[in-house]
Amino acid sequence: MKALLIVLTLALFAAVTAFPAIAAPELSLDSAEVLQGQSAVLNLSISGGTEVYAGVNAKIRLPQGVTVSSVSKGTVLASGFTADWYASGSDVAVIAYSTSSTFSSAGVLFTLNIQAGYSTPAGDNTIAFVSDTSGLINLNALSNADGSKSIVPTVKNGVLTVLADTDKDGLWDDWEKKYFGNLDQKADGDPDNDGLTNIEEYRNGTDPKQTTAIVPGDVDGNGYVTLKDAVLAMKVVSGQKADGVKIGADIGNKAGEKKIGVEEVIFILKKLAGK
Repeated sequence: MKALLIVLTLALFAAVTAFPAIAAPELSLDSAEVLQGQSAVLNLSISGGTEVYAGVNAKIRLPQGVTVSSVSKGTVLASGFTADWYASGSDVAVIAYSTSSTFSSAGVLFTLNIQAGYSTPAGDNTIAFVSDTSGLINLNALSNADGSKSIVPTVKNGVLTVLADTDKDGLWDDWEKKYFGNLDQKADGDPDNDGLTNIEEYRNGTDPKQTTAIVPGDVDGNGYVTLKDAVLAMKVVSGQKADGVKIGADIGNKAGEKKIGVEEVIFILKKLAGK
């Protein structure tokens, strides 16, 4: 009897391990940064899960003083999906469904364009999925490929970091204090006379008090054109975060564009190659 029990136990273990558990999909909100009175983009994404899905719905609660201006489909939802959204107070509901298309890969489901008011508290604010407490319905769910089954995902809240702008000039208070020691600057001011206004310097992440001439192609502003400048320029072109970029290194400044682009990358690489 004992031997039979061991055999049955081993057989059960083998049967369980032969069929791995189905992973639960996760709906997640990314984190974003926004200045009081300004707008930002927030993505709702899906990851994990082993099924294909024909629909999704979710409800999100935005922080105090934050509103949504529009919602668009993300890369995961094909053209065959119908999407809609509505807002009520600080809550935003999103839905997408299809009778002919499915999705399964990880990626962005929806992109929300949000606006922070001046009353939005500065600091980290939670962006939360709203969960139903009645037990009758679930506000965050996916439907399987034929719509016959509702799948409850796990959810992961996001964080909206709100930057204070108490004088409502479009410049972050801490940025003004860092460079000028006060909040007396104007967004259209240009104290270093480099052709870039304070608001442009702020958005570009450049020094508003940089007064030395920038060498064309010297993206990091160290006085020389090196491989590091090419890397920084390529980061800018590809949309990656690139700290310390000197916009004055723009080689052409065509039509006053004041930006680093493909033209600068090619110029730097040619210069490094001795051309």
